[in-house]
Amino acid sequence: FSSIAIPPARPRDLQRCNVRILRWGIQMRGNPNPTFLLFFGANFIGKFILNDVRTVISLKVLAFSLVPVSLGSVVGGYFVGVRRVGFNAASQVLGQMLKIFVTVILVVRLSEGGVESCVMALCLGITLTEIIGFLIQVLCFAYDRYQLPYSL
Repeated sequence: FSSIAIPPARPRDLQRCNVRILRWGIQMRGNPNPTFLLFFGANFIGKFILNDVRTVISLKVLAFSLVPVSLGSVVGGYFVGVRRVGFNAASQVLGQMLKIFVTVILVVRLSEGGVESCVMALCLGITLTEIIGFLIQVLCFAYDRYQLPYSL
């Protein structure tokens, strides 16, 4: 597109940025955490907004996937900042493959319970694979940080 050279990010800038994003994501600047809102508000959402009580358990399970998704984005942002998107791409591809594999297994195993069990299997698959995907990204981050000639 253009020939403007973007200088590489400095390690201290990346560290400050990641710490601020992490702190903001956990504290939410005085607002309630979305995980707690979804978990404790699942009864209200299921009964009054979705008009289906069967969704309550699935919403509560899905609430636990919100934190790994946001923290995984922080780690992904680190890889973009240090221009090592290969780690990020590899962990996302592996995470998607795991998501398909785990979700199919859970849906097949829990499909005898009806629609509620199938939806629960989907939400459980999403939650488990988001946690696993985040852990894979953290391992890639630790490996990348160990390989760098400077310390963050």
